[in-house]
Amino acid sequence: MQRTHLEHGDKGFIRDQREFFDTLITQDWQSYVDRAWDRNRAYEVSLIMRRVQSAGRVLDVGCGCGYHDVLFAREERVESVLGIDYSKNSVAVANREYPHPKVTRRVADIFEDTDSIAAAGPFDLVVSFQVIEHLEEPESFLQACAELAVSGGHVVTVTPNRDRAQNRVRTLRGLRPELVDPLHYREFTVDELEAMGRRAGLTPVSFFGRNFSFYAYRWLKAARDTPFMMRLGTFMPKVADCIGVVFRKP
Repeated sequence: MQRTHLEHGDKGFIRDQREFFDTLITQDWQSYVDRAWDRNRAYEVSLIMRRVQSAGRVLDVGCGCGYHDVLFAREERVESVLGIDYSKNSVAVANREYPHPKVTRRVADIFEDTDSIAAAGPFDLVVSFQVIEHLEEPESFLQACAELAVSGGHVVTVTPNRDRAQNRVRTLRGLRPELVDPLHYREFTVDELEAMGRRAGLTPVSFFGRNFSFYAYRWLKAARDTPFMMRLGTFMPKVADCIGVVFRKP
């Protein structure tokens, strides 16, 4: 949602972003409805499901508009999905726009409502999409996700790749890496995420990428949202636009 965030004004990082997302999802719903974005989200879910053995009970942390929840619910191996988000309007709109009989959602903060979330689990698969980069305590976030997963279950985080091709080119030009979104606190590489996961007691088992953009020259510009460019990131995950790291809880 980089485009929308920039349109709403570049105010930089905001520690508590729930009011921003409460406003965004109610006043600019069209920013959540995009064919290319839907294709990317479906691709992310397919990449995850190929890499996890058990996914009966799924927890989506920071479920946003709820689209990922329904994608998981459509999988035969998935028995139930709980989506949580600290934005009350996001949960309300997700329930309205993307209902599914296997999906329930609630307003909850993984740091503040740990006990009530745990009471609905434990979970075979804990996922987060575009969340960890917004947080000042990413390692604590991974630890909280790990605590909600069953032994032998999986934790997956999907996030922008700080080491994407565009930023590698910027580095070669003597420029600092650029954030995808001004609301991001920090973006990560695969290696950094794996190291954080290990410190949280998780074992990295796989990683993947999606989408590849290269804007080194104006005349050499590839459209990042085509199916081809989406899949190209999978073949070059370390320089893809977006990365996902799959952890197993011992």
